[in-house]
Amino acid sequence: MHISKVGSSIFHHSKTPFVLNQLILIPNIQKNLISVKKICVDNLVYFEFHDFFFLIKDYSRKILHRGTFKDGLYSFSNLQDILPPLAFIVVRASYPLWHYHLGHASFPILQKSISAFAFPIANKPLPVCSDC
Repeated sequence: MHISKVGSSIFHHSKTPFVLNQLILIPNIQKNLISVKKICVDNLVYFEFHDFFFLIKDYSRKILHRGTFKDGLYSFSNLQDILPPLAFIVVRASYPLWHYHLGHASFPILQKSISAFAFPIANKPLPVCSDC
């Protein structure tokens, strides 16, 4: 099948938005499909599948989303009603999010790591998170 575009977006279906990276637009496809593996890796979550529903949880076991089983597929619902018709959205992550994603890295480590991606961090001490 022909891929016409590649981009990223944010899935705002529940209280917790999910980042969707490397989305591909295939004009002839009839259903929107999401890679469970990609959502897990991109958002630090895991799925729990049951007979008639599924759960998305973070690693503290907090339920972030509950989906349904419909027509033989686990479903969020009609994604066209949820996702705006946008491509190539850029998400700028905050210091606390990078701190969390990098295993509670120290400020000097964050500065060095994130500057490699051209995302500058303010050159001032930031508050210590509650877990640290």
